[in-house]
Amino acid sequence: MVSLCPQKGETRFFARAHDMPPVAAAEENTPATTNPLGVKGVGEAGTTGSLAAVMNAIADAIPGPAGYTMNMPASPEKVWAACRGVAK
Repeated sequence: MVSLCPQKGETRFFARAHDMPPVAAAEENTPATTNPLGVKGVGEAGTTGSLAAVMNAIADAIPGPAGYTMNMPASPEKVWAACRGVAK
C-alpha cells in the first residue's frame, strides 16, 4: 500500500496489484441448443452502446428540441427534416 498526498493526521491507502488476492480462471462449456453447431454469438454486446452514442450525437448536432425528441431509427429523411425544422 502507498499513501498518496496525506493531509495532516490523515492517511490514505491505494491498493496495488500485489495487494490483490490470486484469481483463478474457470471455463464451463455449455453448448447452445438453438442451432445445429451449438455455438453462441458474442459480438452483439459491444454494439449496444453505439446506438445511444449516435442518437446523442444527432441530438447535439441539431439545434433546438428537434434532435432530442427524435425517435429511432434516425433515417436520413428524419434527420434532414429536423435540421430544417420540419415536423414529421
